[in-house]
Amino acid sequence: MLYQNTMVGAAGLAGFASEEKWKQFIEERLTGPLGMKNVSFTTPAALRTSDHTSPHEIKGDKVVVVPWYDVSEPHPAMSLNASARDLGPWLKFQLGDGTWNGKSLVSAKNLTETHMPQIVIRNDGFVKKENPFTVQLSYGLGWTVMDYRGHQMVGHAGIIDGQRAHIMLAPDDGIGLAILSNLHGTRMNLALSNQIFDYLLGFPGYDWNSHYKRVLQEQAGLMATAAADRQKSRKADTKPALPLAAYAGAYEDPAYGTANVTLENGLLVWRWSSFRGPLEHWHLDTFNAKNDTLLDPEVIFTVGPAGVESFTVRDGLFKDEVEFKRAKQKN
Repeated sequence: MLYQNTMVGAAGLAGFASEEKWKQFIEERLTGPLGMKNVSFTTPAALRTSDHTSPHEIKGDKVVVVPWYDVSEPHPAMSLNASARDLGPWLKFQLGDGTWNGKSLVSAKNLTETHMPQIVIRNDGFVKKENPFTVQLSYGLGWTVMDYRGHQMVGHAGIIDGQRAHIMLAPDDGIGLAILSNLHGTRMNLALSNQIFDYLLGFPGYDWNSHYKRVLQEQAGLMATAAADRQKSRKADTKPALPLAAYAGAYEDPAYGTANVTLENGLLVWRWSSFRGPLEHWHLDTFNAKNDTLLDPEVIFTVGPAGVESFTVRDGLFKDEVEFKRAKQKN
């Protein structure tokens, strides 16, 4: 099973004729009543405000500004931008019974149901390393449900290019945290969240900064080992089975949508969602797509009797795969 937010988007838009209708509903039923005055739903709307962050990432030994992730239309899975002041009421609402200033915005039963475990998350590997004081993890309805040092926790993190948000609730203790940062891939949010909970719940101190630094170093080491293993298995002096132009075209996956491959200046270029980049030939029908977010994946084409049938994207560390099949040409 691969992580995806397609079903969140589908559930959010169910019953609405358009993304704009969904946006209006959220404003009327939630953000408006909660007094979340600075909320926006697209990248252009967020950038029209004078007080907004600039996303950053680390390149080499420098921290550099990167472009905002382009969200051109409202979308239930990821498009809401909010300030720290906006998130205060949101946290209080999530810790309550579905009412706000005496008005019911959602039933207590339905609000509670979103915090209930629905799907088990395996607590091993890097998941366990990042959560050393956690016994069980589950996915609820848009929330991760877990324990932390014996206390119930409900939360979620989110990351897009150069920015990260982390929201954690301790419902039985009446505590809610929202931690925002504008550095790509940082674990600061996790370290700070855990440290604050340790303080508020009276647990002994733990060096969370050093803990997550070790986790990142271990992950970087595994990436380096994986890259070395790939180099050893590379079949030298091979070439694709077909001319590069034969690999160009549209490829589809039912959940992940359409990816396009084009031939530009003698190189294959792939475009999927907001990702774009050249495909560097590795060996046979395997190419490399340099992308930090996707862990520098391999793109492996399958060639059959009728030509190129599909390509598989396989990330460079966990080896998760998604297959895009060649789209059928319409008559």
